[in-house]
Amino acid sequence: MKKTELRLKTFIHSKALLCCMLLLTSFTVMAQNSITGTVSDSNGPLPGANVIVKGTNTGAQADFDGNFTLNNVESNATLVFSYVGFKTKEVALNGQTVIKVTLEEDAEFLDEVVVVGYGTQKKSDLTGAVAVVKGEKVNIAPTPSLTQNLSGKLPGVITRQTTGQPGADAGEFLIRGKSTFGNNSALILVDGVERSIDRIDPNAIESITILKDAASAAIYGARAANGVVLVTTKRGSHGAPSISYNSSFGFQSAVQVPEMLNAGEFAQYFNEASLNSGDNPAFTDEQVQQYQNGTLPSTDWWGEVIRKSAPIQQQGITVSGGGERVRYFTSMAMLDQKGLYETSSFKRYNVRANVDIDLTDRFTLGIDLAGRKERIEDSSNSPFNPLLNSQPTSPAYVPDSVEPGGLGYNGVNINPIGEAIHSGYNRTNWNVFQGNFKLKYDIPIEGLSTTFKYNYDHSFKNEKEFNEPYTFYVSDPVNNIYTPFTSISNITLTEGYDEIVQETTQFFVNYDREFGKHNLGALFVYEKVDNERKNIEAGRQGFVSPSIDQLFAGGATGQTSDGGASESARQGYIGRLTYSYADKYLFQANVRHDGSYNFPKDKRWGTFPAFSVGWKISEEAFLSNVDALETLKIRASWGKFGNDRVDPFQFLSGYTFNSGSVIGTSGAYRPGIQDTGIPNPNITWETATAKNLGLDFSLWKGRLSGEFDIFSKRTEDILIARNASIPDSFGASLPKENLGIVDNKGFELALTYKGTIGENFRFEISPNMTKATSEVVFIDEPEDVEDRIRKTGRPFDQLYGYTSAGLFKSQEEIDGWADQDGQGNSSLKTGDIKYVDINNDDVIDGFDIQQIGKSVIPEIVYGLNFSMAYKGFDLNASFQGATDFNSYAYIGAFSLGSNAIRGRVLDSYREGNENAAFPRTYFNTPPNNERTSTFWMIDGSYLKLRNVEVGYNLPDTVMDKLGIDSIRFFVSGNNLLTFSKYDFYDPERPSEKSGNSLYYPQLRRVNLGFSVNF
Repeated sequence: MKKTELRLKTFIHSKALLCCMLLLTSFTVMAQNSITGTVSDSNGPLPGANVIVKGTNTGAQADFDGNFTLNNVESNATLVFSYVGFKTKEVALNGQTVIKVTLEEDAEFLDEVVVVGYGTQKKSDLTGAVAVVKGEKVNIAPTPSLTQNLSGKLPGVITRQTTGQPGADAGEFLIRGKSTFGNNSALILVDGVERSIDRIDPNAIESITILKDAASAAIYGARAANGVVLVTTKRGSHGAPSISYNSSFGFQSAVQVPEMLNAGEFAQYFNEASLNSGDNPAFTDEQVQQYQNGTLPSTDWWGEVIRKSAPIQQQGITVSGGGERVRYFTSMAMLDQKGLYETSSFKRYNVRANVDIDLTDRFTLGIDLAGRKERIEDSSNSPFNPLLNSQPTSPAYVPDSVEPGGLGYNGVNINPIGEAIHSGYNRTNWNVFQGNFKLKYDIPIEGLSTTFKYNYDHSFKNEKEFNEPYTFYVSDPVNNIYTPFTSISNITLTEGYDEIVQETTQFFVNYDREFGKHNLGALFVYEKVDNERKNIEAGRQGFVSPSIDQLFAGGATGQTSDGGASESARQGYIGRLTYSYADKYLFQANVRHDGSYNFPKDKRWGTFPAFSVGWKISEEAFLSNVDALETLKIRASWGKFGNDRVDPFQFLSGYTFNSGSVIGTSGAYRPGIQDTGIPNPNITWETATAKNLGLDFSLWKGRLSGEFDIFSKRTEDILIARNASIPDSFGASLPKENLGIVDNKGFELALTYKGTIGENFRFEISPNMTKATSEVVFIDEPEDVEDRIRKTGRPFDQLYGYTSAGLFKSQEEIDGWADQDGQGNSSLKTGDIKYVDINNDDVIDGFDIQQIGKSVIPEIVYGLNFSMAYKGFDLNASFQGATDFNSYAYIGAFSLGSNAIRGRVLDSYREGNENAAFPRTYFNTPPNNERTSTFWMIDGSYLKLRNVEVGYNLPDTVMDKLGIDSIRFFVSGNNLLTFSKYDFYDPERPSEKSGNSLYYPQLRRVNLGFSVNF
C-alpha cells in the first residue's frame, strides 16, 4: 500500500502542469484504494455485518472476526455499516484505507422483524406466544430431515423420531402436546403455502416461526388448533453477488441395535426354555459345547445384514445479491443418503430462485420458483422382523460346493439377507414444482398498500413395488443335505401414479401508520385454496422372469387396476387490527371466517376470533432508573381456532366400492358396493379455546434474556363415534359426532445468556423446557364403566393393564395366589409373572385391569443449546431430552423358535438367579407372561446429544491471498450420545408391541465438511 502511495505521489509531482489543465477542464482524477477494517460492538466482533459503498452495489460482509475488505474504492467514498439489532452508521473515508467501526445497539433492539401470520411484526410488539429460530441455527450439524434439527431448540415444540429410514425419518412434530383424538399435526406453511418442512434445502431457510397460542395462530382459523409453523426462505438484498458453497461428507450407523444371543448361549437357553415348556431339548450337550467353544459357528445376523457404516453427502450452493431495482436469491442442493443395507437409500435435489423487482417506485413484483426431485428406495420386504427371529445356530450362507454365495436358512422361516437385498424393491419418485407470484402496490395514501399473491404447486409421484423370489437352502446336517426353497411362489408388480395440484390465491390490504404516540395497523386478507388429486394403480403377477420389471411382462390372470380422483377447497376472510400507545400499551385483535368443503352448507362456515394485549413495563418512568433492566413485557391472549382435518363428506349417505365375490356359474368376479354408514348432517369443526399468559425480559444489555408462558386449551366438538355406549347389535356403522372434549395445559420457559471472556472468547447458552399435560374431559364410554378403566379424566395414550407384583419364587406362593390362569394356577411355574388382585375376588381377570403408569407421550421435554467461539474456532452443541412418561418395553423370547434379546435371557429367572429381572424362559411365551402389565413398563426418560459441530475459520491473511471472503471447515455429529433406561432399542422407538418387529433403527452420523463464501 505504501509503494502504491509513493508511486501516486511521484506521478502527481511529475505531471503537475497536466493535472492543472485537467482540473481546469472539470475532469477529476480519483484514487482507487483497497479498504480493510473491522466491525464490532461493545462486546466484540460482529460477524456477518454488512459494509456497502454508499450509492453503489459494491459491498462485503464481515467475517467471523468482524474483518472486511473492499477493493477499488474511491478515496472520498462513504461506507455504510449495518447489522440486525444495531444502528446503521455511515463513515466518510477521506483518504483512509483502514477503518475500525463500533456499532451501537439499537435502542429498539427487540424491534427485529418477525414473520407472523400473513405478515411481519416487530418482535417488541408481539403479544402472542411466538418462538423463532434463524436459518443458520437449524443448518448447524446438517441432517436429512429438518425437524430433526429443530428438536430441543424451541420451547413448546415436541418431536419424536420413531424411525431412521432414509426418506421417511421426519417423525412426529407436535406443538404443546396432543389435544385431539384425530390429526394432531401442526399446520406447516412455507412462504405462506401449505408444504412439507422436511423437503426444503436448509441453506435456503431464513427463519422458522412457531405460532403457539390463539393470538398468533387463530388467524389461520380452521386449521390452526394444533399450532402453526411458518418457514420463510431467503431473499436477495442490495449489494454485490454473494456466493456460498457448502459441502459435507459423512458416515452413518445404527444408534442402537439389540444385542442377541450368540450360538452357544442360544443353544443353552433354548434347551432351558424347551424344558420349561415340557418339551425335549433341541440341542445335545455335545452340540451346546461345540457352539460355546467355537467348533460350530455362530451367525451374527444383524452384522450380516446391517452395514457398519453407510455414506451420506450433502452439497449446496447459494448466490444472492441485487442492484438498484432487482434483488435475487438462488440455491441448488443435493442430498445422497444410503441406508443400513444395500437396497435402502434416499436421494434429493432442490433448486430455488427468489426474485424481487421494483417495477416502479410503487409497484414491486416477486417471483419464486422452486423444484424438487427425490427418490426413496428400499427392499420390498423389511428385514427387521426376520432379524429378530433368526437363530444364530443357522449359517447365513451355504458352502460354495452347494452354491457360491447361496443363502442359508434362519432356522425359523426365511433368510433376512434375502429379504433385505434379494426380495425386490419398493421405489418412490417425486417430481415437484412450486411457483409463487406476488405483486405489491403502495397506494399513494401513507401507510396503505395492497398485495396479490398466487401460488401454484404441481407434484408427480410414482410408486413401484416389485416382489421377486430368492432361493435359500434348508440343511440337514446329519445327512449333509441342502434342500432349496424359494421365498415366494409368484413374482408380483404393483405400480401407481399420483398427480397433485394445489392453487392458493390471496389478496391483501394492509395499513400501518403512526399518529404521534399512536400506532395503528390493519390487515384484510382474502384466501382461497383449491386442491386436485388424481391417481391410478395397476398390478400384475405371474411373471416368467424377474428380468423385466414392467407390467406388460406379467400374466393376465390376477391382474388388478384401480384409480380415483378427488377435489377439495377452502375459503377464508381474515382481519387483523393492531394498536399501540406510546410504544408501551399493545392491543391486537384477529378474526377469521373460514369455509371448508368437509361440512354441510349450513355448517360449512366458522368464525375464529382472538384478542391479545401487552404491556412494556420497562418503558414506564418508575423503572427508568433500573439500569440492569433493558426490557420487561407481559402479554395475555384469548382466542378460538379450529380443526377441519377430518374425513370429508361424512354428512352424506353413500356407497363405496368394496371387495366383491364370484356370482353364478361363469366363475366371473363381480365387484361389490358397501354402505358408508349412517351420515351425520350436523357434523362441523373441532373448536379449541386457548388462553396464554406470558412474560418477556432482557437484562444487562441483552446478556440475559428469557420468556415464560402459562397456557391452557380446551378442544371441543372432537369427532368421535358412539361405539362404546351403543352396543354392537345396533346393526349399522355409526357416524362420527362432535362429542369429544380434551383439556391441554402447561408452561414453557426459555432462557439465553450471552457472555464474553477476554477479547476473543464468546459464548451463549440457551436452556428451554416445556411441560404439557392432557386430560380427556369427555369421550364416549358406557354409562356404567368402572373408574379403573375409565378414559375420562385420564391423559392421552394412557395404558391400561394388570399391575405386576413381581415373579413367583416358590410353588407355595403360586398355590396361595389368586387364580390367574383359570386353572387354579396349574399352568404357572416359579419365575412366572404374578399380578395383583385389584378387586380381591381371588381371580385375576379383566376386572383387575386398570390404569397403569403414565402416558407414552412425554409431559416434559427440554433442550440445552450451547455455542462458543475463540478466535477462529467455534463449537455448537444441542442436547434434547424428555421425561415424565412411560414406554412399553415388551418383546418375546424364543417365540416359534426365534432368537432372543441377550440381556433379558441371561437375567431370566432360574435356579440360582431367583432375584432375576425377567421371567423364566419359555418356548413360545405363555399367555400369562405376555399380558399388558406394569412388569413391561419402564421409565421412558432420555437425554440425547442431538447435534454437535466444531468449526474452524481460516485466518484473514490466508483469505486475502486467496481472494475469498471466508473458508470454514467443520466436523459434526447427530445422535452421538443417548442416555436412557432402554435396554435394546432407542427410547424414541414405537412403544406399542407391534412396533418392535418392523422398526428401522435411528441413525448416528459423523460428517466432515467445509463452507466457502465469496
